[in-house]
Amino acid sequence: MKISFAPDENSEKPVYEQLAATICADIESGRLAGDSPLPSSRDLAAELGLSRDTVVNAYRELKRLAYVTSDKTRGTYVRPHPGQSGADNAAIPCEPIARSKLSAFGRLIAADAFDNPSSSTFSALNHGAVPRSELPVRRWRTLMQQMCEPEYFKTLEYAPNVLGRAELRKAIAAYLSRTKGLKCDWRQVAVFSVSSGLINVLCKILLDPGSLVAVEEPGYGAIKNLAKSQGLTLLPVPVDENGMDVEALKNYSGRIKMVYVTAGRHDPSGAIMSPSRRLELISWAEANDVWIVEDDYDGNFYYGAAIPTPLWSVAPNQNIIYSGSFWQVLYPLTTVGFAVIPEALVTAVSAGKELQAEGISDFMRQLVLAQMLDQGHLERHMRKIAKTFAARRAALIYALKKGLGKKITIRKYSAGNYFVVDLPDFSLALVEKAGRAANLSLQSTSSYYLGQSRSGEYLINFALVPESDAVARVGLFVANLK
Repeated sequence: MKISFAPDENSEKPVYEQLAATICADIESGRLAGDSPLPSSRDLAAELGLSRDTVVNAYRELKRLAYVTSDKTRGTYVRPHPGQSGADNAAIPCEPIARSKLSAFGRLIAADAFDNPSSSTFSALNHGAVPRSELPVRRWRTLMQQMCEPEYFKTLEYAPNVLGRAELRKAIAAYLSRTKGLKCDWRQVAVFSVSSGLINVLCKILLDPGSLVAVEEPGYGAIKNLAKSQGLTLLPVPVDENGMDVEALKNYSGRIKMVYVTAGRHDPSGAIMSPSRRLELISWAEANDVWIVEDDYDGNFYYGAAIPTPLWSVAPNQNIIYSGSFWQVLYPLTTVGFAVIPEALVTAVSAGKELQAEGISDFMRQLVLAQMLDQGHLERHMRKIAKTFAARRAALIYALKKGLGKKITIRKYSAGNYFVVDLPDFSLALVEKAGRAANLSLQSTSSYYLGQSRSGEYLINFALVPESDAVARVGLFVANLK
């Protein structure tokens, strides 16, 4: 496949990094499949009008990121990524087990009842994570190597703690204080290998089968699937430009036990809960003895908007559990998630987590992440890529508006890695086909809804579109909508 590339003269990145990022995007989108050969550095340099050194350095960067490999006979080619091929994900060809041999729980999860996606479902959006070309791989590798040096490694004691390594819990507490203004004792921080592990534990220790959980409509799918698996009842609550509609909670006559809310950036719309709505939610929950799970899964990037104050900071150590994750900014280096828990709940969460067999997983990764936080590497890296994403966001919005005019509506909210667009004049099949043809990461929001979904509503991951590619990709997208 021909590699299309034009250097962005206004970019702070050197041309070789821009070229590497373009090839990375082609690989991640599937345009360059595993085992595909790349042109020789001499041929690609001549084709793109670049110096050979630029292409050589780009290929070195791609090797460092494990996107390509090379040998003397085949030259440079795309490294097959585990899990990318259909064969890797194919099920064993056999008849499913008889339902009579399964428990009630087994029969439930074996049914096609779990159709609400989590971020890990959305391969078209890179699972909500940043492009791999933007990961701090070199820094992570350096710190991991330091951990494995004999002088350091022999000092590491076996110190099991089901809530996570003390080094990482202290680092997270300090990080939240610096970046979110969230104050807590480090012993209130619990580390999970994935953020959904926290939701699973909380549902088990705080709720009984049949308990009512209020969720955003539309909203994040993992909480819905976990609630269904544990026999909980879901109450969809509308979301507007100010976040979850608390009046709808007040007007509901049943007994709500838990509210799950993405106040810092609603998933999927991107709406940020207003200060007055936050106070209203906290006041109602305290008066009605309701737990609030505040998931700040995507609270890393804000464009032209102040970082909102977490609900926890308004009412610390009350009935709020604050949840976050490093998945979005560090996957696949780590998927670590964490929670800040009221003091009175720490013992119960510890016991529930131990029974969930979370144990002390990712020992070395926890230590590396602690170093990334303590030494300020992660914050510096995030500030750097935030500038890149802001430019990509602006370029893609401009190109979409110019290319589609009144046929597209782009939501105004300014956070995260993707935004919501409305394309009411085109069918789902046509939009998805056009997106694939243009290498534009796009996903329908229909599965975010418990009830009737909104027709023509899509998520677009702007972080995956290099600024210099926005006009060309949108041009192809528009051309294929006709």
